Amino acid sequence: METRRAGCRPKRAVGNILQCGVQQSGAGFLAIWPQISAGGAPAPIRHMRGWAKGVERTAPSTATAGCCLGDASGLRFAPVTPRSAISDNPPTLPDLLRSGLDLVFVGINTGLYSARQGHYFARRTNRFWPAFSRSILSAVARRSLGVLALVAEHDAALLDHGFGFTDVVKRPTGNAAQLEPGELAAAAPLLLEKLAAHQPRVACFHGLTGYRPFARAVFGDAASAAALGIQPYTIGAMRLFVAPNPSPANAHFTLTDQADWYDRLAGFLTQLPARS
Repeated sequence: METRRAGCRPKRAVGNILQCGVQQSGAGFLAIWPQISAGGAPAPIRHMRGWAKGVERTAPSTATAGCCLGDASGLRFAPVTPRSAISDNPPTLPDLLRSGLDLVFVGINTGLYSARQGHYFARRTNRFWPAFSRSILSAVARRSLGVLALVAEHDAALLDHGFGFTDVVKRPTGNAAQLEPGELAAAAPLLLEKLAAHQPRVACFHGLTGYRPFARAVFGDAASAAALGIQPYTIGAMRLFVAPNPSPANAHFTLTDQADWYDRLAGFLTQLPARS
């Protein structure tokens, strides 16, 4: 896998994201990192108070609580899943990646709300889907899907239209500020492995917060001076682009600004060489 600084050789091309349908085999293999979790089991306890004196019950665990049914002579519990067990630590979003994609959007890290909903940029206040829908970048996909506007539930379907999704860090948090120091840099090798394996034409990072630690880890300290827009580095044949973070927490950019950046990204894609 080759990473290098891109030369300034503008080229016209056909077969970009606005036309779709291109195919290319990926290079490399994804690293598989084991996920380790630990759990415990509740112990029986005898309640001091209850509807039936001397009835032994099982203490609700963090995964299952009990709902009492019946009278004192036939006390039993119907298992229910408490809200905390559902929402506190949801699994992360799966990567929506495959070989032959034109564009992969790279977020900072998975949000808790999006992880619970099972879709990228699921929070309605996030500017991604409205701005992406306004942009020429999504025009072909919208026509093919027969919709005027794309929503979070379209994320997996967009794989068939040249778009993929992943994050620098896959651990869900309420916001990026809750990431541990060094967590973004530590995630760079695995993200590099994924992008190198699938080789989209462009990887678009949402925000410099996620891009800069990745770029420093891959290209060195000189990448710290990165700004929004086209980046001067490549990973194999893949180019890099940074758009503003569409999170509502980023008050520096409006919905119109965000859509304009996606239009610039669409223009950049049209300048890249077509796949051979």
